[in-house]
Amino acid sequence: MDPRTSPTPTATAATRPNLRFALLQGAYFFMYCAINAFIANNLLAYGVGHGVVGAAIATGAVASALIQPPLGRLADRHAAVSPRRVLCALFTAGVALSLALLPVGDPILATGIYVVLFVVGQTAQPFVNVLGLSLGPGVNFGLARSCGSLSYAIAAAIVGVLVDQLGLTAFDWTLALFFLLCDACLPLFPAGCARAAETTQGAVGQDAEGAEIVAQADDAAQASRRDTCARDRSDAREADAPARRGGFARRYPLYLAALVAAFLILCGHNGIGIYLIDFVTDLGGDSRDLGFATAIAACMEIPFMANYQRIRQSVSCTSVLVFSGVCFFLKSLATLLATSIPMLYAAQAMQALAYALFLPALVELAEKAVDPRDAVTAQALVTTAITISFAAASLAGAAIVGRMGSHATLGAIVAVSAAGAAALAAMARRMGATFRGCARRGSRDRR
Repeated sequence: MDPRTSPTPTATAATRPNLRFALLQGAYFFMYCAINAFIANNLLAYGVGHGVVGAAIATGAVASALIQPPLGRLADRHAAVSPRRVLCALFTAGVALSLALLPVGDPILATGIYVVLFVVGQTAQPFVNVLGLSLGPGVNFGLARSCGSLSYAIAAAIVGVLVDQLGLTAFDWTLALFFLLCDACLPLFPAGCARAAETTQGAVGQDAEGAEIVAQADDAAQASRRDTCARDRSDAREADAPARRGGFARRYPLYLAALVAAFLILCGHNGIGIYLIDFVTDLGGDSRDLGFATAIAACMEIPFMANYQRIRQSVSCTSVLVFSGVCFFLKSLATLLATSIPMLYAAQAMQALAYALFLPALVELAEKAVDPRDAVTAQALVTTAITISFAAASLAGAAIVGRMGSHATLGAIVAVSAAGAAALAAMARRMGATFRGCARRGSRDRR
């Protein structure tokens, strides 16, 4: 073989881990979409009321948040409980639960199974990311995660058509197949990931969302990142020096205020995602339109999420956060004003400038706005805000939809999104001055 035409060892080594991680992310988000995007639609089809649907989703969100930390610690401390084995157990349980839905006609039993499926899907996420990041510093989390968004879009369209044409039986078989695809990807990864903390450090730097994943799943990886990010946080530490004494809230009141504003925005975002079937139905649509609307939003995420680091070269993290927060408000307003399914599709397309930028910016803010000794707490609070916002949107949305209808629900979503965006905009200048580690990277490099 001509050495001039053969791939370099470095290129080959970088490509193979990224391909494996992309395959796992793709398979996972097939399953994740089927559960998350269609749980409300399917439970309503069983005859379950909106109140029960909201309570079920909230229960699943809280349960998964409670399960993940101890399960992660168990995987950290015991080699026999590796991320791959945890995922194998979760995915195999998912296959069994999906098939168990086939003969079920009782709404209460179906709701219970869906809650457990929801917990399985949510609990698997940090382990999926840790397993991929453990392949080495050549792993590009943003690229793999964008493949997950593409899979989410494809799954939304496929599942929407299947449920519309063939009913819930087709959904049960399809979900079982998606879990099997996840299981089939696991042999691509090593059985043990004991050295994940050492191998993921370089990969985390490539994508802001990766910081959140490792912070949730691996304390050792977080410790490594503290050292590598110390220089970036030095300005923030100097600005915050007078407030170092006392608890976390006294040291970082501005960060907590920004997190509260982000919580309001996330409540609106989750409210639209959970009760999208109600908004679609009011416009004369069905589960097929639900699938297409979800697919459009997921597709629009891909280019912006994959290129977040490039965007940050010319724009500060706080500016991205404020801009995407305003776009969340505009998306919710466009959804409220939509009078047809095409207009709803157009509103969903605004996901590109909202969620695709907001989440990595929020995670990076948590990374750069606090002292290294408080980094784990800051990232944990982001995860808590996301989880609580999901539960709050489920419960509040169910109450409003059940009593006043979907239009009133959208009105409430617009209100909380506006409040969150306005709060971030009001804090923008102060955040820019205080969180200097969040400055645009081009200017920081020139300094």
